[in-house]
Amino acid sequence: MYAAWAAADMATGAPVTAARRLRDALAAVGPSCPGLAAQLMSTSADLRRSLEGPTDDVLAELTAAAAALDATDLLVARAELHLALGSAWQERAGGDPAALGPAVEQYLTVLRLITIDTAAEVFAAAQVNLATAYLAMPMNQASDQLRVGVAIQGLRTALTVYTAREHPQPWSSTQLNLANALVYAPSAHRRDNLVEAVARFQQVAATRDPRADPIGHARALAGQGNALAQLGAFEQAVPVLNRAQTIFGEGGADDEAAVVRELLEEIAHRRPASRPT
Repeated sequence: MYAAWAAADMATGAPVTAARRLRDALAAVGPSCPGLAAQLMSTSADLRRSLEGPTDDVLAELTAAAAALDATDLLVARAELHLALGSAWQERAGGDPAALGPAVEQYLTVLRLITIDTAAEVFAAAQVNLATAYLAMPMNQASDQLRVGVAIQGLRTALTVYTAREHPQPWSSTQLNLANALVYAPSAHRRDNLVEAVARFQQVAATRDPRADPIGHARALAGQGNALAQLGAFEQAVPVLNRAQTIFGEGGADDEAAVVRELLEEIAHRRPASRPT
């Protein structure tokens, strides 16, 4: 009953009241239903995270819920909870990629609990989050480059689940993550990677409505133009980058417009040398 009330409170925009209801529900359940108690604890922690961010208390509550749920055979619920805990740790890391270790451990736990056949969307989300963390982590030695390969494979796997029609937002962000990874991945097949990246950026640009999401559309164009430039296809890259710069400028995304402008200036310096005399 308390849980139902909490859901109603969330639906009507009363998260503080919902959090109190969930605490009451948790007290009412007690030790008699450990699985339900763990799920209520998880819901409460997720709600607190939305209000407070990934604080020490929120992380502790999520960790406690995960430990309690791990004692059950609810594999998908356990995977969802470890995914939420990993996401909280990733948010907590902020701009410090060296602090992503706890998030990575949680995502690896998710992938040990489920498969693409047993919980496809949770599996795909864990693959994307793990790839994002791997790509952000510092590369201090040659063996760290293996993480890039794992990340790229994970993003490819996620795209066997996500489709542009059924999952437009995660499909789009995963495509962009994969395209960016391909652009910067150390590889003996760099040209092939760049050609693939151009195609993926183009797919995203085609599905992001420039009227409804102009900045998102411009980001896909900027990625496409950058990949074309790195291929040496300057004649194709320049109009794409000019369009991206215009949209960024009109949308007030000055920093992103400046990045594109710098790339255009670099191309302008390189183009004369690339032409036959």
